[in-house]
Amino acid sequence: MDQLFYATVDECPDPRCRPLLLDRVAHDVWSTRKLVDWACFITSETYCGLPAELVDEQASADTVFRPSVTFRRLAAEYHNSKAINSIYDACAATELREAADTAVALVDGLQVWGADFLYQ
Repeated sequence: MDQLFYATVDECPDPRCRPLLLDRVAHDVWSTRKLVDWACFITSETYCGLPAELVDEQASADTVFRPSVTFRRLAAEYHNSKAINSIYDACAATELREAADTAVALVDGLQVWGADFLYQ
């Protein structure tokens, strides 16, 4: 997780860094939850809450960044700690990978573009 974090925020020059590190952690429910929580926390801090574009399919249709279906579902439950464990447990491996990839791409985009990222 630490390597993935630093590869993301320090812009690892090797384009294989992020996918290889994601492959190592995205199959794990706990790691994927940490990545999604990390992305939701950073986004909430940036926008003073989670923008509708991250949780609603129609709202995200007009943005450059289009979060995956699984990520939108998990982000919508971000503050609901009681229900969220069962939601993650019900995700297939491909859904976990998709959500983890979206989380990392979101943090990377915010790192590079700041608050303008979702609204370019």
